[in-house]
Amino acid sequence: HPDKAKCSGSDLYANFEGAFQCLATVGDVSFLRHTTINQMSRYKRINKNEYELLCPNGGRRSVDSYLECNWGFVPSHAIVISSATLPEDRAKIQRFFFDSVNKFSPQSTNRDYLSGQPLKPSFNRFNQSFSMKNNLTKYSLLEDKLRNDDQFSLFGDSVKYGAMNLLFSDETTALSPVDISKQTFAGYLRSYELPARIKFDFRSNLTNILDYFDKLRKCPVPNARFCVVSDKELEKCQRMKTAFHSQMLKPELTCIKGHSTVGCMSLIRDGNADLTVLDAGDVYTGGHKFNLEPLVSEQNNLNDTYYYVVAITRQSDKNTDLLYLKGKKSCHTGFGLAAGWVIPLSFLLSNSRMRPYGCDSVRAASEFFQKSCIPGALSREFYSLDSTWDYGNLCDLCHGASYRYCSRDSSEPFFGDTGALRCLVEGGGEIAFAKHTTILENTGGRNADWWARNVIPDDFELLCRDGTRATYRDFKRCHLGRVATNAIVTNKYNENYQKEAFINLFIYAQQFYGSKYSEDFTFKMFVSQSDYKDLIFQDSTVQLKTIPFNKRDYRQYLGHDFLKAMSLVDCTAGSHRTTPSAINCDGTIILLNEDGMQPIEISQKDSDLVPLKSGVKIACFQWNPVFLSLAISWESGELGVYSIKNSRAKWSETALKAYNRQKTVVCMQWINDGLSLFTVDMSGKIIIWEFDEMANLLLEKFTQQISDQISDTLAVTFNKISFVYFGSNSGTVFQMNESTGTLSDIVALESGVKRLLHYSKRSRLIIITESMLLCQYSFSTSSSDICEVSKVKLSTSARNLASDIITAQMIDDSVGLIAICFTGERVVRLWQLESGNNAAVIVAESAESHWAGVTSVGYWGNLMTAGTSNSHVIIWKRSSGLEFNR
Repeated sequence: HPDKAKCSGSDLYANFEGAFQCLATVGDVSFLRHTTINQMSRYKRINKNEYELLCPNGGRRSVDSYLECNWGFVPSHAIVISSATLPEDRAKIQRFFFDSVNKFSPQSTNRDYLSGQPLKPSFNRFNQSFSMKNNLTKYSLLEDKLRNDDQFSLFGDSVKYGAMNLLFSDETTALSPVDISKQTFAGYLRSYELPARIKFDFRSNLTNILDYFDKLRKCPVPNARFCVVSDKELEKCQRMKTAFHSQMLKPELTCIKGHSTVGCMSLIRDGNADLTVLDAGDVYTGGHKFNLEPLVSEQNNLNDTYYYVVAITRQSDKNTDLLYLKGKKSCHTGFGLAAGWVIPLSFLLSNSRMRPYGCDSVRAASEFFQKSCIPGALSREFYSLDSTWDYGNLCDLCHGASYRYCSRDSSEPFFGDTGALRCLVEGGGEIAFAKHTTILENTGGRNADWWARNVIPDDFELLCRDGTRATYRDFKRCHLGRVATNAIVTNKYNENYQKEAFINLFIYAQQFYGSKYSEDFTFKMFVSQSDYKDLIFQDSTVQLKTIPFNKRDYRQYLGHDFLKAMSLVDCTAGSHRTTPSAINCDGTIILLNEDGMQPIEISQKDSDLVPLKSGVKIACFQWNPVFLSLAISWESGELGVYSIKNSRAKWSETALKAYNRQKTVVCMQWINDGLSLFTVDMSGKIIIWEFDEMANLLLEKFTQQISDQISDTLAVTFNKISFVYFGSNSGTVFQMNESTGTLSDIVALESGVKRLLHYSKRSRLIIITESMLLCQYSFSTSSSDICEVSKVKLSTSARNLASDIITAQMIDDSVGLIAICFTGERVVRLWQLESGNNAAVIVAESAESHWAGVTSVGYWGNLMTAGTSNSHVIIWKRSSGLEFNR
């Protein structure tokens, strides 16, 4: 079906017959009227015996057993008119339809439907009705059609016109009058009591169809308390509340006025408000300091949830550019806001255009610009000043009256993106920092305010990062940065059902009030009243979009680039960054996601956090490959699991009897698809644990003791059974069955085992020893036995081989290509197990070269990396076979 009709009333699968077509072609279940199957059987020649009814109690019945197997009783379709129609006109309309039924219904009873009296003999309806209108061309086509079809009927002849259920349902046999006392939607729906002859399995408490609507509209969230910061925003919020209520949208919206944006954040954190709309800079502050979480984002003309920050100047002013801004007069959207503060200052600071003054961005701006309007810059809520007027030049260009002077809300005329442009036009500014839509929104007659009436887009130009200029249309190339749009935020500790209710309220409401071009008297969510801009929502907003669950952490929503900009402008923002090491000497562990940020806030109750064990270091930790759970062990032998679910953390420590407590764990690994964990301590004690994911507990399953010191481990799965292999310093390799706990020694070599690898393509165990022996053994899939395949002596230039630690990794399982390096060597050695071919990738030419010895090797995709002992990383790209290019 064409895209323009997709999911509309013209969709191929619309209406009852369409829903049946959906079931017959692509669907598994369809909700239909009880007559639909019989209709399709007659008109479409389908075999109704191929279909069954699904009953609410879980059973099935034939399609004709709808009286006993149904999901509810629904009143029939009704003819509706305007509620403003007078009673006498309603009676005339009723009479017209019943006369039509008497004349054009094939099953007419020849009785008056209103009075019940017999009708007088009727005339020939076709000749008398249409023969006198042959000269009227508008009836000619219909008359020809009726003559060809012999007769016309109100009901049941839609097939003649190539469709079904046209105007009236084809199954209709008559019309029934609705009493004038019941001619309202509630009166009509309440007038249909549920028939006693119909059996209901789960609806005994519902007496009429309105009960169903009441049940659907019942909302578990009593209200949504929306926080705003100015009188005009409160006024718009009250109008929005009334509009939402008129459409019976739930939960009910209530409006609260906070004294500032920070005040709203505090109200939400403390549970005294639920929602507010924040700029990207405030989203950071809300998430970082007030435990807020973005739920819904604005979308602008880019059809995405971001915008570009641009630097705007007058086209006639040729003396202003981004490379020489010191001493200029600047206009900003507001203190701490993304477009007017964070992005411009981070650009100037990162390019050494502005002196940081020890990360004091307010002083830096005051010293850099001659005069500015930065609404909120003098507020102690956003910046602690020894004197309110220490940096008074940051508000010199603002025009707010009285206590509203330089305030960070709509009461300051130069606040926001439009305010920054207005400051440039009439406030004496030479440069304005705002979002990319600002020029078009306020010029060329689009803004009726007097200051913008004679302004056209070409009066302005954009300043580019390289010192050049561009037109207002070229914002994708000439900008300072890209920023996430404003977002509706809530307390991140609210229950998920509350968050979903808040999301649904606004996503559904925009279907009624999201248009900017509806009637004048209709409330518009994304339009502000005259003389004001961007009240609650940005006026450039096209629609609201739900933020995906995995992006609702404020750091994920804002992105790495913005967080980096924040760290330059606000030193306290750097607290989200952590040290590169995951372990420190205090026995704490730092969890980082792929962006280098903590996945949860460390503000939950102490019992849910990884405990701080003073004086004891963390010895080992391992992420579960399936569940978001981290196993952690300390040098003292204590062991626990830290799990994260729905951005909530839980810590559970494993209790061991004193006689079975392990010493420092040297190795741990999850096996059996994350359902089991094995640990090995420095004494050779092996414990296999069973993981209860629901309770977040490790339960001891098997314990074994190896007298030798274990040097390496390897887990392999055959036929859904996991085996763990342990290499020892004595040269013995042990095998342990995870399902039975049995332990056996399977290989004895002359020198200690350094590395165990699995060559899965050939089902082989690869062993590298201290004496540089590379051994291959094939696994037996039917038993625990292994069979020797080959032994090869490796060569190395390193001295004192017995003390050198081997780093080895399988980098291409398809050909058995492994990378090996020895501490102190300046090459990575490659060995192809299939062919025996080998090569060396040179890290440094000689001992005097800049690079030191290799300490680790990694491989992913077609890239190989090597870490060196002097903290460098070398990267090679694999071209083919054994060839790598740096």
